[in-house]
Amino acid sequence: MKFLRHLSETLLGKKISGIRIAPLTTKIIFVFTIFILASNFASHYISLMRNRAVMVDLMKQMLVKDLKEIYNIANTQHQIYQFNKDLKTSVENIENKALVDFKKQKSVLLGVTLEGKLLMQASSIKKHEKFSDSASLKLMRENLEKKVFEGFLTIQFNGEEYF
Repeated sequence: MKFLRHLSETLLGKKISGIRIAPLTTKIIFVFTIFILASNFASHYISLMRNRAVMVDLMKQMLVKDLKEIYNIANTQHQIYQFNKDLKTSVENIENKALVDFKKQKSVLLGVTLEGKLLMQASSIKKHEKFSDSASLKLMRENLEKKVFEGFLTIQFNGEEYF
């Protein structure tokens, strides 16, 4: 019991007339500890945000790689379509290849006409007739008029947000 009282007086200070007087070393250690904790939290937060940005960049690079493969397949199927004029088979081949390449359940490949009709849809989601995100369709039309064929776009499809 004496040991705890001595430890308490050493760390928290002695009571003089009912008022506890804290030692200077305890105050310094307390402030130093607060600064170290704040510094660690801040540096970890900055590190997490930086790593998140790197992850997003890597995701974009992987997406571009996958899109290049789909684009090459679509280009090949377009050449085949030019030869045999069988649009249905060409679209089915693109959809089937995309479905084989998809690794996630909610992955989607859409082929949208200027009017908003879905020419193709490769996904595990039931097929839709129309592309319902009018804001994204308007932006795609504007980009087409400006001859902007590349870039990232966020769309709404089947109640989900896609990138």
